[in-house]
Amino acid sequence: MYYLVLSSGGGESFVVGALIAILAAIFIWLKNKSKPVRNMIATEIKLQVNPNDIGSIVKKGYAEIRANKLSSAMELFQKAVNLSHNNLDALAGIAYAYHLSKDYHNSKTAIEEYLKNIDPNNFDYSTGALVTYLNGHHFFMENKLEEAQNCKQNANKMSIFSEDIQEIITNLNLY
Repeated sequence: MYYLVLSSGGGESFVVGALIAILAAIFIWLKNKSKPVRNMIATEIKLQVNPNDIGSIVKKGYAEIRANKLSSAMELFQKAVNLSHNNLDALAGIAYAYHLSKDYHNSKTAIEEYLKNIDPNNFDYSTGALVTYLNGHHFFMENKLEEAQNCKQNANKMSIFSEDIQEIITNLNLY
């Protein structure tokens, strides 16, 4: 943090420095708060240029989940899967959206589809963490507590690669 020091004899230099520090902190906070909005605008532009951009469709699906628009999110994830059958990000999104809507059967089906399509040479720890956590909740509901605990521990380890996934898992707090 940089401080501007103006000397006029009294405590005014401190006040000016403190004011600048406060304004700088507010600027940084506003800049960070606007990042999701900028990302969503970029996603919308990409979708206008190419409505079948799978990455943008998936990003918009997760944004819809954050806005609690689960049916819209599921439609977007399903569109991504229709365009690319084994898209793990979309399959994870489907599992997550179904889980949030308490449709555990379809969530489990999406998890199983995700697991069938994993490429061990190209594993994404972010979606892997989310799906592992959700799968652990299924084990928990089936009273398979050791499997559930293993999933939870593995999900927490994998989630270190993504602050977004860490936040999701923390907020879900399912078991």
